[in-house]
Amino acid sequence: MFQRVFSPETTVRNIELPTELALRMGCNLDQMKVLPDVAVQALDIAKDPNCSVTRFSTVVEQDVKLTTDILRMANTVVFSGGQRITSLHQAIIRLGFRHCKNLILSSCIGSLMRRMTIQETHIREKLYKHGFLTALISANLNNLYGIRFMGEEFTSGLIHDLGRALVAMYMPAEFKQVDQLNFVEDDFLLDREKEVWGTTHCEVGAWFVQHNMLPDQLTDVVRHHHHPERTGENRILTTLVAASDEIANYVHQLGAPRDLPIEKLSMLVKLEEVGIDRAIEKFADQATQIVSIALADLCSLNQRR
Repeated sequence: MFQRVFSPETTVRNIELPTELALRMGCNLDQMKVLPDVAVQALDIAKDPNCSVTRFSTVVEQDVKLTTDILRMANTVVFSGGQRITSLHQAIIRLGFRHCKNLILSSCIGSLMRRMTIQETHIREKLYKHGFLTALISANLNNLYGIRFMGEEFTSGLIHDLGRALVAMYMPAEFKQVDQLNFVEDDFLLDREKEVWGTTHCEVGAWFVQHNMLPDQLTDVVRHHHHPERTGENRILTTLVAASDEIANYVHQLGAPRDLPIEKLSMLVKLEEVGIDRAIEKFADQATQIVSIALADLCSLNQRR
């Protein structure tokens, strides 16, 4: 059986955390592992180019919760196109292995976020909803711009702020000193985090992602979503999630999909810089519809939890 062995090093590759925080997190990583055994097995067999739909679905169906989560995400408007999928076998055929692998990751990450033991549950719920809203907006933008990511944008959007939840879990007092959960962010946010926490939520999240041996593209997004220009080969994905995060922040502040301040969405400018043609104009034309669909899907996902 595949096992993941964790140790509380303060440094994972080139990501370094304060010793006390790394030790607190490291000592609990066995209980905080992202992927259950069924997910590990499914992701492993999906690497086989000759893997059959039946073989893949048979493995995934051993975990009822995982199967249910994949189906409910596959039935969101952004993935289903309005045509309901009633079986995992159908989902795999319609979406393909690559997409389903990313939905497995998303399901496992969502489950992790729901079971995190944060002292104040409203903090967990706000961060959980923000992650899913960012993921859904990322998927909608991926479709709008025709970038052709296959679920990577959804998974990355979901996990991008995991570091905030981890800090809230292991350093609750310090978390509240810096993060008011009002989703108003400025250029000095990471500086304030570093001053109080000795690190940033980006570094904490990236450290955790690497410790769980998740795909490197997730590490890039989690670590650089505030500064996507620092990313290498995953710069388009990171910038897409950064733009979705920025949009989600304004939706939280305004409480409605209308009247988004398009002129303040700096990450849309960065999308144009990485080659997404007319990113600002295209989003402006579809902004209300995109956000409305994402909010409706978020509501649907929450009702089925």
